[in-house]
Amino acid sequence: MGTPGCQVYKLHVHDSVSLDGFVSTVPRHPSNTSCPGLYALDCEMCYTIHGLELSRVTLVNSRLQVIYDTFVRPDNEVIDYNTRFSGISEEDVKGNHTSLREVQDKLLSFINADTILIGHGLETDLCALKLLHGTVVDTSVVFPHHLGPPYKLTLTSITAEHLRRIIQESVCGHDTAEDASACMELMLWKLKEDGKLKK
Repeated sequence: MGTPGCQVYKLHVHDSVSLDGFVSTVPRHPSNTSCPGLYALDCEMCYTIHGLELSRVTLVNSRLQVIYDTFVRPDNEVIDYNTRFSGISEEDVKGNHTSLREVQDKLLSFINADTILIGHGLETDLCALKLLHGTVVDTSVVFPHHLGPPYKLTLTSITAEHLRRIIQESVCGHDTAEDASACMELMLWKLKEDGKLKK
């Protein structure tokens, strides 16, 4: 109380999300017997006059190949790109005409209700995407904090402990492809380790 804030800015930011524009994944057609898909997902957001909005989304497959990656033009005026954390700058989004609605349409073209989405703190990413989807694996739940909820381990600490690798080292902010890949690798590692225990 009484100490100066760590940041000074001409406008106040808030993290509310509008409930307008949410879409839901749909069930697969019964005749579709192909694999429903498995992807790791990571998003970055920026602060606009209406709260947090999506500014980048990346999905990787189980072979760690980036299958979708785009910067997103927020619907409302941007107050703060949150660059030191998001890694997103005005130059990244400037001139980009991809809207949230276009991102949703693209994702719904290959993601259905049975598709498994992996991520860390997925509720934040799905909220930014305004995507209702129930088949999820969240690394913050699979690798719980020793104190239990509401505490959560960071993706950086989980990756360092189990994959023996340091991520998010860049001073330019997070890399969505790196974070999504780390989530996928953690779950592949976990499946392998759990398989060893059953033998």
